[in-house]
Amino acid sequence: MKIRSGFVSNSSTSSFVLLGYKLENKSEIFEKMTDDERDDFYDRDDVLTDGNSGTIWIGETLAREKDGCQMSSAEFSMEELQQKAIAIMKKNGVELDKIKLYVGTRGC
Repeated sequence: MKIRSGFVSNSSTSSFVLLGYKLENKSEIFEKMTDDERDDFYDRDDVLTDGNSGTIWIGETLAREKDGCQMSSAEFSMEELQQKAIAIMKKNGVELDKIKLYVGTRGC
């Protein structure tokens, strides 16, 4: 029998592609919300969080790894991406130049 004396981690990560913006100061957006909106914030379809760093992205997740399986695939034209960016801008009241394409991994 082997005994491990070092650090063991069960942390996991998942990959994603998101069109949206990084929330720099969550307290600003939380100040404008009701208690119910704050409670539901992390369950929204347009919110993606990184449990390790505390980073929050808001927008549309275009592709993501699900349950440790292969990453979902999709195809978007530049016109479709532009339309999605404008919709995110209008919905969230952010400037268009703040909306970016984020690709990476996040802690779950």
